[in-house]
Amino acid sequence: MYELLSEIYKELKYKTGYVYVIKVLPFKEKTGYLLSLKGKSTPPNKRRPIIIVNNTHEKIKFFAISSNKNFSHSRPKFNLKKCKITKLPDDCLGLNLTDKKINLVFAKKNKNKNFRVYYEIDIHIFDELQREGNLKYCGKCNEDLIYEAEFLIEKYFGV
Repeated sequence: MYELLSEIYKELKYKTGYVYVIKVLPFKEKTGYLLSLKGKSTPPNKRRPIIIVNNTHEKIKFFAISSNKNFSHSRPKFNLKKCKITKLPDDCLGLNLTDKKINLVFAKKNKNKNFRVYYEIDIHIFDELQREGNLKYCGKCNEDLIYEAEFLIEKYFGV
């Protein structure tokens, strides 16, 4: 019974459209994915907003947001101001999610020279990151905005 309730809670906890802020380096340590283009020179306090697009009992799929203006011509825009950010910057690992003029979908080329936009990780890793203080819930985007983002991601990257 406890396991069933635990699974239902996780499904409710990580819904489509939920916005989190994640610490990039602890995420890399647990998953092997670096949500930064700086490689080894990634600052230790680097944080990035992520938005959940799908949740199963075992996996969470999300995309990340970037504010790097150098890529504005080659990345779809995602306006976090259209989302309902319910937490103050101090509650979002110090990141103010509504002050950026340009928000872009984060994309990184993988070894095959294809872009990785979506990340799918084990739900237990998500739980660990949250327990350790390396992942904080900050708000929610409506599903129409998520569908629009997924359409643009498909259009720009073909994924």
